[in-house]
Amino acid sequence: MTRHLETLMKTIAMLGLALSVGAGFSVFTGAISHDTYNLLMVLGMLMWFGSAVFWIKAKPLGEQS
Repeated sequence: MTRHLETLMKTIAMLGLALSVGAGFSVFTGAISHDTYNLLMVLGMLMWFGSAVFWIKAKPLGEQS
């Protein structure tokens, strides 16, 4: 994976997390309805899981960072 593509995937993943957190705060304060909250949480989840799998890599058990 190229460096630019990895940066794009990380950006999409972080935006997905921010969307999920922002939706939680918005529904708590009453700024959005529960239906909108559900939609935003699903979108945030899809953004995170759809892009994080490309840049988060497991390290072998014996490898140190």
